[in-house]
Amino acid sequence: AQDPRLAPPSAFDLEELSTRCRDAGAAALVVPSDLLAAFAAEQATAASSYPGPLPLICQLQPSVGGGGSEAAGEAPQPLAEP
Repeated sequence: AQDPRLAPPSAFDLEELSTRCRDAGAAALVVPSDLLAAFAAEQATAASSYPGPLPLICQLQPSVGGGGSEAAGEAPQPLAEP
């Protein structure tokens, strides 16, 4: 039996979380790639409001066994120098 604490969040839960983070003054939201669309849709509703939409940060994980340098135990390399 699957642990009920691991059940996927509902769309309503994601909208509520996104709204509450924005209203609480968050600077940005870090979201997993599979939830990015839901958070982006909710943040878009704040485009003409205050507070406005938050930046969304999404880290894309390589697939298991993808053969990238991270899979070999190496540190990921930056995409660009600051």
